[in-house]
Amino acid sequence: MGIGKDAPLMSNALAIAMLSIHSSPIGILGTRDTGGMSVYVRSLAREMGRTGHRVDIFTRAREDSDAAETRLSTNVRLVTLDIGGPQPLEKADLHRHADDFAARNASMAAAKSSA
Repeated sequence: MGIGKDAPLMSNALAIAMLSIHSSPIGILGTRDTGGMSVYVRSLAREMGRTGHRVDIFTRAREDSDAAETRLSTNVRLVTLDIGGPQPLEKADLHRHADDFAARNASMAAAKSSA
């Protein structure tokens, strides 16, 4: 992944939030719950960033050592949230954490818009 400087934003640039709750788009492909959707999310975000939009991909921390923010490519960052603990969760159990995930995203958006 080429990580360059952020490109100039378009005059009508969007601030886009993508949610990748059950899988990290930078997970090792072929491991549990990391496959085609992770590739799609990462590729779509990269292309939107390349065209001048700002993209934040929100995902769940998988390990205590996961960085809070990781720059993936031009205008794209991965934001890792500590929700549900670092242990793997079954997809069927993720709904129990959806409200917390949404609240954390909303509070980050509010803080960003007031900055």
